[in-house]
Amino acid sequence: MSASRTKKRVLIVDDDRNQALLLRSLMQANGYKALLAGSKPEGVKMAQREKPSCIILNCMMCGGEEGFCLYRHLKSEAQFRDVPVIMLCSVSRDILFRYRSMAGAFGGPQAPEPEAFLKSPPDAVVLVNTVGRLTGSEPSAAAEPVAENTDNAAPSPKGMGPPRQLP
Repeated sequence: MSASRTKKRVLIVDDDRNQALLLRSLMQANGYKALLAGSKPEGVKMAQREKPSCIILNCMMCGGEEGFCLYRHLKSEAQFRDVPVIMLCSVSRDILFRYRSMAGAFGGPQAPEPEAFLKSPPDAVVLVNTVGRLTGSEPSAAAEPVAENTDNAAPSPKGMGPPRQLP
């Protein structure tokens, strides 16, 4: 695990407590300090207090608008404008962005497209590698992201199983 990861803070904003806990475990297992928030107000407070290196945001919280509202808020504040955001969503990026672009959720200086967009639940390796790339803490070529041992656990959601080597 990269020593540079140990000080990187990753804020996870998701109203699905189970997914948030799973994401926190994944980030911690890979050397990041994972912070949790379950709503837009909690996310804003946590971001102000903790100064995260990266934010993982469920874009469809609380009826579908809260995640987008938080994203627009973060990108409109000077202190958060350069903090990369990984947006998680259960619908495809193309469908979501087509709808959201028409609704004004993205585009322009106030709300550029997120630095990364992943389908939810995300693949563990892809998420860890994306966080690493966005925070400048990518593992060496020989390193592989760590997923918690799930041998004795209930089956994990599709896409969140043990990491696999990417081509």
